[in-house]
Amino acid sequence: MKKTLYTVTVLIIIIATSAFITESKPKLYKNLKVLPKDITKPELDSIMKSFTASLGVKCTFCHVKKEEKWYFELDASPNKVIARKMILMTNKINKKYFTFSEEEREKMETEQTELNQIITCYTCHRGQNKPVPSPQPQMKKPD
Repeated sequence: MKKTLYTVTVLIIIIATSAFITESKPKLYKNLKVLPKDITKPELDSIMKSFTASLGVKCTFCHVKKEEKWYFELDASPNKVIARKMILMTNKINKKYFTFSEEEREKMETEQTELNQIITCYTCHRGQNKPVPSPQPQMKKPD
């Protein structure tokens, strides 16, 4: 009897432990198509703040808010769809042109070269919701 009770108790503990270990972490965010699915709240907040600062916009530029409730998972705004494409574009550019080997990083650090040589939203937008065109050359006024 004691042996059976002991065996059942051990089995229950094993089952409970394995269920706890294999229990999947609940998704924090819905409809992430470009950003990492396991992104943390501080990481996502930081990225979103950089977008709003780089484009000079508020959250409603891309996200839906109805009666004080946010619906971040909706793709109702064309700006959100464009933002995803822009993220993919900048990631591709940065990966292709700004991936540094450990040796290159050490050399830049030694020479005090700026390591933040990457393309971001701000590179083109400069705080405007539409990318800022190149500056036009100034024509000298005749004397």
